[in-house]
Amino acid sequence: TAYWPAQGHKSTGGKTAEKALWAKWIEPTLGQIPLKEITAIDLEKIKKTMLDTELSPATIKYAMAVVSQIWTMAQQDGFVNTPSPTKLIALPKKDNRRQRYLSKSEAEKLLNSLFNRSKISHDMSILAMDCGLRFGEIAKLTWQDCSFESERLFIRDPKGEINRFAFMTPRVKDMLLSLYPGEAAASGLIFKTKTGTMFDRIPKPFREVANELFNQNVPDKRMRVCFHTLRHTFASWLVEGGTNLYTVKELMGHSDIEMTQRYSHLSPESLKAAIKILSNAENEQHE
Repeated sequence: TAYWPAQGHKSTGGKTAEKALWAKWIEPTLGQIPLKEITAIDLEKIKKTMLDTELSPATIKYAMAVVSQIWTMAQQDGFVNTPSPTKLIALPKKDNRRQRYLSKSEAEKLLNSLFNRSKISHDMSILAMDCGLRFGEIAKLTWQDCSFESERLFIRDPKGEINRFAFMTPRVKDMLLSLYPGEAAASGLIFKTKTGTMFDRIPKPFREVANELFNQNVPDKRMRVCFHTLRHTFASWLVEGGTNLYTVKELMGHSDIEMTQRYSHLSPESLKAAIKILSNAENEQHE
């Protein structure tokens, strides 16, 4: 009962998803068992039920993460003093990461449709596509984070926990200048809901437009276009243009280079160039 009120820092979508996992998959097995008596066998039952229903490995991993977080809170409050049994569960593995990114023409089509449907969705999409920002990072942006002089955006308290700067493209700068209220009023959030609060979920018009343009008859979630696709598009275009993975890692705010390696297949020319360097070195040795 103490877990859910402590999740106030999470997005509305995240809290809703966790409660649904608890109600449908976790509670039916664990609900009547005292916390300290829960074992790995109980968690294996949950995993099997979810596998039998053909749920994705990512969803099963998410359910185990909810249990793990509850266990961690219980440890902090002194109810249990042993490691979480989730550590003993072998999770099913599948590359469930989204693979989809937009071509230049698809990106233009999306932005044109959004401009006519929802200006806020359009402007947020430009920031995601041109700066590689997550939706939560965009939602939290304030005018104080925005420097037109240095053409930078300060990304504070991001998912990767390390603050960073994002750099404005001319399109981003023009868009932000068109919204800028002037120095006297330049405070608070750049993007606000109709009630003046921070967005806690992706605007509905974006989802509607993306579904209409790209997601009809696409059963594989990895290939469906969502707001996060725009961040993948940013990284993919950089790598295709020859940007090295370390630079992409820094711009994306990845905490680990392994997260950026997913884009390595998009830079065959860079790989060929690396092999050419080795070939040249071998030739020089034989001369």
